[in-house]
Amino acid sequence: MKILCMLPDIVGSRGGIQRHLYDVIETLSEEHLVTYISKCSVEDEVTHSASENVKEIHLGRIPFFQNVLFVWNAFWQMLRNKPDCCVVGHIHYCPFVHRFCRYFNIPYIVFAYGVECWSFLGEKYKRGLQGAERIVTISNFTARKLEQEYGLSSDRISIIPCAVSPDRIPMDVKNRSLRSTLGIPDQALILLSVGRVDSRESFHPYDVLLRILPEIRQRLGEVHYVHVGTGSDLERLKEHTLNNLHVHFTGFVSDAELPAYYNMADVFVYPSKLEGFGIVFLEALLSGTPIVTGKYDGSAEIVAHVPFGVSADPDDERDVVEGIISVLEQKRDGQYDALKMREQVLRVYGPQSLKHHLNSLLRELSAT
Repeated sequence: MKILCMLPDIVGSRGGIQRHLYDVIETLSEEHLVTYISKCSVEDEVTHSASENVKEIHLGRIPFFQNVLFVWNAFWQMLRNKPDCCVVGHIHYCPFVHRFCRYFNIPYIVFAYGVECWSFLGEKYKRGLQGAERIVTISNFTARKLEQEYGLSSDRISIIPCAVSPDRIPMDVKNRSLRSTLGIPDQALILLSVGRVDSRESFHPYDVLLRILPEIRQRLGEVHYVHVGTGSDLERLKEHTLNNLHVHFTGFVSDAELPAYYNMADVFVYPSKLEGFGIVFLEALLSGTPIVTGKYDGSAEIVAHVPFGVSADPDDERDVVEGIISVLEQKRDGQYDALKMREQVLRVYGPQSLKHHLNSLLRELSAT
């Protein structure tokens, strides 16, 4: 099968949606011929895949010309190569893809990841979604949002969650100097969260953790909170916690360094409200670290499928405190086996699971 994919920047940017689409391309290329057009700057261009089944078309930096080239390349690829199917990697591309695919009589699939599709964007986006053979999303939470905002039928939506590779988070990656670098005693318990710190967001899980940390320390003793991630709120947070020796905002940490943080932590905590899924929770579980998720967004579905942690109501700080303490107590009592955690995460969310979901979807669409 020849597949044409229209994607956001999956090379120069590595957020959740980019990483998920990266994995989708890798998986599809194992059995199909894949051409993808990406809004990646030429300066950042790298070979995405060693597979001979992948052809990459990266576009330049200037926004206006990049958009024109993106649309033109999509039209040209449909005209010249006549793909069997198109994959749309962002809801913003739906309007023009809908028109082109209808003209060329090509079925298309839309990948709807998270917050970008939780509110109604307009009739042209609704038509683009309704014209798709299938809308693929990563969680039931996002699926419900799509049904509510765009009037989509549930049988038009497929759930294909994010995948995580065992190579990304090796077990037992230790950095013996990391604790001392951060100023954390050997006997201290560590709460970890990973994610952008964005001042524009209406709710910040890390602010919840800062407020409840004194109570957790009062009940458990020496406890430190470490947050990995950068963003527009980082300077405020560093200034706010300047004299707090038990709080550590690290800023940027490379992918190579990140496993050591997961392995250092006793519990990964991110009581979110608006998480479409949350691949960082899977990464923590791969390292053998139990998790505390939000209770009402997509992250809660992870605990439902791999029960190595709890969900807590982010609006109820008492619930978050009790969730953290219960997980730490269960870990102390030996209820979390790191190898079993890793095996179950890979069984449910590993690369083979993603491959199975995608192949099932393509077989189903080919039969219609």
